[in-house]
Amino acid sequence: MLRARGALLAAGMILGCALAYLMEPGEAGAERATRMLVSIFSITGGVVLGTIVLLGDPAILLRGSARLVYWQIKDIRRRLGGLALLFGSYILTLAGIVVAAILSDISPTVAAGLTRLSVALGVTALVYSLGAPFLSLRIQQARLDRELESRREADKQTSALRAV
Repeated sequence: MLRARGALLAAGMILGCALAYLMEPGEAGAERATRMLVSIFSITGGVVLGTIVLLGDPAILLRGSARLVYWQIKDIRRRLGGLALLFGSYILTLAGIVVAAILSDISPTVAAGLTRLSVALGVTALVYSLGAPFLSLRIQQARLDRELESRREADKQTSALRAV
């Protein structure tokens, strides 16, 4: 799991830096790229926030000892921190695009550098985001498994009561 996230992050950084290096910030392609990042991050930002809400729900905690719940909460906090960083990278990318657009008439060279930086960060965040839907899927699968186990326990108790 950790290797997959590291590979996604490395691939995103390489791709983002390569695209930022190859593009010409003042041309139409750069403007299309920044518009696409804004559109994509509007959608994926909602997905990440939804995942944060799902992951932070206490109902997903397993039943059991305080020790078990402690380790589960520790893992959830680690995941929440990663999602918060991802969401923060979306915000930084969008802020960089907005500031570059504002500065484009005032200082074209600063705006061009900021656009390159925003594209590099945005592509890195976008590639890293590929894991977020799978995290949501794992959370929902765990909830379903827990509900099934809860109902099995309830069935056992009901059968035991009927036997008495």
